[in-house]
Order: sequence, then structure tokens, then C-alpha cells
Amino acid sequence: MIRFHCPSCGMALSASAIACAYIVMICGEGVAQQGRSTRPKPAECYISALQHLARGDYKEAHEAARQANKLRPNYKPYEQLLAKLEPIAQRDKLRDYALAAGKDDEVSVELLARYLKKEAKDDESKAWLLYCWVTDRIAYDVKSFLSGDYTKKDYSPAGVLKQRLAVCDGYSKLFTAVGKEMGLDAVSIAGHAKGFGYREGVELDDKLGHAWNAVKIGDKWRPIDATWGAGSVDGEQFKKAFNDFYFFPPPQAFILSHYPKKPEEQFLDTAIALDQFKSWRKVAIRPLLKCEFALSAIQDKLTHNIRIVEAFPVACPIKVQAPVEQELDSRKRYTIKVESLVLSDMAILHAGKWYFSTKRGDAFTCTFRGMEGEIMVLIKPFGQKEYMSLLKYQGVKGGDPVRATK
Repeated sequence: MIRFHCPSCGMALSASAIACAYIVMICGEGVAQQGRSTRPKPAECYISALQHLARGDYKEAHEAARQANKLRPNYKPYEQLLAKLEPIAQRDKLRDYALAAGKDDEVSVELLARYLKKEAKDDESKAWLLYCWVTDRIAYDVKSFLSGDYTKKDYSPAGVLKQRLAVCDGYSKLFTAVGKEMGLDAVSIAGHAKGFGYREGVELDDKLGHAWNAVKIGDKWRPIDATWGAGSVDGEQFKKAFNDFYFFPPPQAFILSHYPKKPEEQFLDTAIALDQFKSWRKVAIRPLLKCEFALSAIQDKLTHNIRIVEAFPVACPIKVQAPVEQELDSRKRYTIKVESLVLSDMAILHAGKWYFSTKRGDAFTCTFRGMEGEIMVLIKPFGQKEYMSLLKYQGVKGGDPVRATK
């Protein structure tokens, strides 16, 4: 667990970012007086890194943390924060390289592979470079998807490179072709997915078919979906939005939305039956995993047709210990614990009444009795004035958990 410490006196601090800055100042390590020019202090850089991290600005957070370590080397809190941010910074650097490819590097599968693998150190970085390039350069062909007519476009790797437009099959084929040219053990996978066009209770057929990829890293196959990583369909338009979740998601999470036709391509110790996959409700899994909810608990609730708590996207790193089911029994008591380096508060909101948490270290804990109606779990990151939504529950009157209706 990382805590903020005053660089002068070593005192552990647990206030908000603004309060931290004030305490640091009176300890002799603070900001310069007004009108006086001076270089940044290590504590200022550290606080800046935490504030950027709370907003999800990882590149700026890394630079601020690096500066803090440079100004005060061998100081454990600064070193720990930098160590957390270093892998993210390395990925960002590779992504920048992939997106800097010129037109001459993109005219053929061979030339693109040659350019991308120049910066790669291993198979995982090769796959990441390729994923970044494909999700950025190729747009989804919404018109063909909605019409169901795929005969007017060339979705071969060469055709997709030329027209920069594809449906899932084109994304998958291009990724496989360039990946193999880069020396990757990459394959295309066909199956079903609970994406755009999927509705609860609708029979899965070829119209809802999907294609994605897998890459072998060491002795394990890792799934990749560059189509979903590139953006989403909104009405009749493609909305470009890079999503790194679909680069090597855990197979146990991927199976909640992607079902391959070949059971062995689930990459699970025990394959999931198609009927079980059909019975699971569509769930936004990424925010749940961001909160570190256990996949086994999520699958168990889905299997028993129990609704899952709604989790909202958050940028900052966070760990949550809380019920995974959406409905909370009004007769029971519940404890919610939220742990994060970059939070200043956590609270429960129900019917206009606030229930504030207790803080210990980086963890916020709130115990409450189940209440009928909507129950919101709110968090307040450093440097922000307003609370933001983290989880939404529904309190129900006694009895068993409410089953989902299809």
C-alpha cells in the first residue's frame, strides 16, 4: 500500500491533494512564495502525479512521477508510484510508434510488418503494436454490416489495407496476416458475440456471427478483438474510440461476450456450453474488472440468472470489495470497501441521504443496512470537486435476490 509522505519530516499524510500541498509547504518542502521563481519541488511533482493518475492521464502522471524521483532519488513512495506507471508508459511509447507509421510503411502486409516489428522486443509487444495500428487505421464498415451485403468490398488483407474499411472478418484476417509476417503465432477465430445487434433471448445465428483473433504468448493463447477495440456502432455511424480492454482480456472474461465455434478456442480449463453462454445476460464487464470483482463470482451470478451490479467506468486505479449482485436485501447489513491511491473520499447515497465512509490508509469503508430503492456508491478522486458514480445497487424488500427477467 502506497501512502503520501512529507519529504521533509517523513510524516504520513492522508488528506486531499490540496491539504497535502499545504502540509508539505509548512514542512519546508512546499511551493514557492508568490512572485518568486524556483524549480518544482519533489513533493509538488508527486502530488501532480497523483492528480493526473486520478483523472486517468497516465502519460502526464508518469512524467510527474519521474521528475519527483529525479529530484529526490531513493525515496520509497516516489519509487513505488513510478514503478506502477512505468509499464503503462512503455505501452504508450509503443503505441505512439505504431501510429507514426507513414504511408510508405502501410502499402503492403510485408512493409507494415517490417515497420511495426522494428520497435518490438518480444511477441507481446509485437501484438500490442499491431493491435494499436489496426484499431487506429481501420474503420468499421457500418453500411455493409447493416445491409448484410458484404460482396461489394474486398475484405482480404490487401483489400482492407487499401480501402481502410472492414467488418470483423476483415479486421481478423488483416491482423492474422500481418501478425504472421511479424513472426507471431496468430490465428483468426469465428464464433458468436454479444455486441451491436444482439438482443436478450434472440437466437444466435450466422447474422450475429463474429470474428476475432488469438496470439500464442509462450505456451498460452491470448484472445484479441481489434474490431471492438477500434470503436463502436452508433446508429448508422462508426464511432472511433480506442479500447485497450480487448487486447489480451482474461479468457474467463472474454467468454462472457465471445463464443467461438471451436470449444478449444475458448482457452479455458473447462469449456463453457453454448446453452450456458446463451443464458448469460449481456454485461458490461470492463468496469467490473476495473473494480477487481472476481470473475468466478460474476459467472456464478449470471449462471443463476441474478442481475449484476452496474459499475461505471472510472479512469483511476481502484479495488472494490462489495456485493456483486445488483439487488440488496433490506433486512441485511452490507460493507463496501474501496481502496485507491488517488481517492479523497467515498460515500453511499440513498434517497437524498449521504452515508460517509471511514478512512484507513488508502481504504474507505462504509457499512450500512440494505434500503429499498436505488443505492449509489460514489467516489471523489484527488483534485476533483464533485463526486462521481462508481456502483449502482437496487435495494429490495427481504426475500431471495431478484432474478433477472428476460
